[in-house]
Amino acid sequence: MTEKQEFLDKLRAALVDRDISDSDIEPYMERFDRFYDRMINDPAAGNGSLLDDIDRIADNIAEQVSERYDQINRLAERTLTVDRVKDQDEPPAETEPPAPEDVGSDGTEPTYEPQPPDEPQTSDGDQPAGLTRSGPSEPELQPDSYPPVGETPESSSRPPEYIDEEPAPNSTIFWVLFAVSLPLTLPLGLAALALFVIVWAGLAAMIIGSIALVIAGAAVGTALALVGIIYGVSQLFSSVPVGLYELGLGVLAGSAAMFICILLYNFAVRLLPILIRLVGRLFRYLWGRLRVLFDYLRRECAKL
Repeated sequence: MTEKQEFLDKLRAALVDRDISDSDIEPYMERFDRFYDRMINDPAAGNGSLLDDIDRIADNIAEQVSERYDQINRLAERTLTVDRVKDQDEPPAETEPPAPEDVGSDGTEPTYEPQPPDEPQTSDGDQPAGLTRSGPSEPELQPDSYPPVGETPESSSRPPEYIDEEPAPNSTIFWVLFAVSLPLTLPLGLAALALFVIVWAGLAAMIIGSIALVIAGAAVGTALALVGIIYGVSQLFSSVPVGLYELGLGVLAGSAAMFICILLYNFAVRLLPILIRLVGRLFRYLWGRLRVLFDYLRRECAKL
């Protein structure tokens, strides 16, 4: 059994002896398991001296858990008290005039001013939950932060807090596995990169091809429309029905060419650039996930 596992087992047993539930113990154990090595090796933590006293650490955790439940109870008590005060302060449906003995000596009726309800006080003299104390207070550590190490009022030394975003320490086993897996991971990475490059190149080629089709379609449509209109006008003098038919064909050819060119233009200028940006966003997202996976593997290999 390693020193870390022995320390975690002793700390869990000490917390169980103090009647702390498993749901409250688990966040602290997880954080100690994750940052144990850095706490021991960190000079700011006193070379692990704070981790020697299991009972002091367990007492500090038990105090933190007890304070959290006390705050919840005080908040519930204050809420119920405020509700009762509101019910008592509601005015009656009909107010009776003051009795004769309540009239002042000068013959005037006394005025009654409503008094604000007293702030509920807790049994230990502390302020109600939700109010801040004027004096200095020790910051409360949440389970998702660094686990509280035993601290007394006379001792203010506490190991530095660690966050998950810190870079994991280098380990030899990680780089060995990284080098061994290169024949597999490198071709996969190059294939994925080539896929994105091919998609970008295809979208760019589609833009160029669509613009070329717009130019060609405009030229062909204009030529067909002019031929039909000119030929139709020339036929109006000899045969009116034939001339009108040819004019209609010329206008129809020009309208169809204009409609197709508008569609191609919007496809090339509006839709395809959006697709290129979306593919770029997907590439950045996958690259970020790859970096997260890289850091995660480094942290896990550092624990081996």
